[in-house]
Amino acid sequence: MKQNRQILDIIRANDTEHYDGIIAGMDDWQISYHLGSLRTAFLSCFVSGGERALEIGAGYGALTGMLLDHFDTVYAMESAQDCIEGLQTRFRNRRNLKIIAETETDRKYDLILAVDCLDRPHTDREKTLRELKGLLTDNGILICNLHNRLGVRYLCGGQDAYVRQPFLIYRPDALLCRTEMDRMLTSVLKENFDMYMPVPDSSFCQMLFSDQDLPVSSIRDRLFSYDPFGSSKVIYEPDLYDDLLRQGVFSAFANEYLVVYHNGTRPDNRMTSAVISADRERSRAYRTVFHDDKTVTKTALYPEGTESLFRMYGNMETLRSRGVPVIEQAWENDHVKMPRYELPSLQNCLLSIAREGAGRLEQTFDDLYEMVLQSSEIIRTDEHGPVLETGYIDMIPLNIFYNNGEYLYFDQEFTLPECPAAYILYRAVLYAWLLIPELEQIYPRQKMEERFHLTAYLHEYKKTEDAFVGRNRQWRTFGQYYRWQNQPQHAEEHRRLLKGKPDHD
Repeated sequence: MKQNRQILDIIRANDTEHYDGIIAGMDDWQISYHLGSLRTAFLSCFVSGGERALEIGAGYGALTGMLLDHFDTVYAMESAQDCIEGLQTRFRNRRNLKIIAETETDRKYDLILAVDCLDRPHTDREKTLRELKGLLTDNGILICNLHNRLGVRYLCGGQDAYVRQPFLIYRPDALLCRTEMDRMLTSVLKENFDMYMPVPDSSFCQMLFSDQDLPVSSIRDRLFSYDPFGSSKVIYEPDLYDDLLRQGVFSAFANEYLVVYHNGTRPDNRMTSAVISADRERSRAYRTVFHDDKTVTKTALYPEGTESLFRMYGNMETLRSRGVPVIEQAWENDHVKMPRYELPSLQNCLLSIAREGAGRLEQTFDDLYEMVLQSSEIIRTDEHGPVLETGYIDMIPLNIFYNNGEYLYFDQEFTLPECPAAYILYRAVLYAWLLIPELEQIYPRQKMEERFHLTAYLHEYKKTEDAFVGRNRQWRTFGQYYRWQNQPQHAEEHRRLLKGKPDHD
């Protein structure tokens, strides 16, 4: 296939294991799927290391590198000759990779990874699971995934490698739905497994939920919904997520499920959910894991991120020393450990606050401004207003827990030297109104900007913000994903076409 040759040519031409910068902007899903780094995000929550790992269907090694980092020997099962050459070339400098054509029943593995394998056509899922289960060591772990026939993506009219046409979810050899998966998994794995829902999927996992730990408020502020297949979606996918959560049926309609089976006793203090920021530079990529003992740990995805994480921890302690209310935290073994706060973010409370009256909303932003001024020394006052020695630019509603007028800051990662306090308020207002469009009808954004004398500097602050977000979210490196981003107007256009009215009424 032409795509396979192109992928192999990229591997041959570059003596590296990491291709994000090389494939940046290539609008080809297969290239990003096989060579990009974002697919490894979910693995970071489960892979801790061991003697031997087995990867079923390794392809061109998108997940293999992470296994090689953690296991003494990784057995990559692959039969396609292009993929075999790709694996050998990509990991030419590794000594712990073994490529095999089929499994050997006398060898046991500490970890078996079978991602995007069980839903391939003509696969006997139950038989395959039983065989893989039999290859585990006494305390071995099996990680696999299953795509949901009734997933949000498909119900919106989406297509992918498993559903090639819109709404073609009932067909011979179809995907399973949640109840069918539960019956099969219980039959094969008994009760010794955990199920997680990667959002929006495992290929670009940004959040992981379990039945025991579903969001109680909106997830749209955390979600980047994308579609590299050019689907004819007639519903904007993010619109459904929050509604399904409100109705208590999200678990049945998740796009995909990750299954983690423990051959021995399941560990104590298991993960119940996670938030993952993988689409950032490696030094600032983190995962935040919520555990069933009501603790939370934040860890760097890559070794080079530990220093940045420690600086974030230090920022929080500095704010605490200046009287700004922040969450409790401790630095332990290269990660931050925190108690779990069962509180909504201020961002998720702003609409209800606004509905109480303009005065309540104005008072809330006045409070935020006072805490911004408290956060650092004011080194001068100029045309922008007070200029802070250090601007903690994440002091915005997204990063504040809220409870009846009480504020509690978290995740204060980014700082800006000699920062106008007004710029931080600009960010607070910008994202509040962007993420809650309904606010505009209750209290116009322009009115809030005028209240804090931001109007004259909107262009300047926007330029600063775009540059910051572009670096932080790696617009260049992951440009294809931003071009693949779901947009509500696309769904509207497709609905008109279905109705036979391609133009606006």
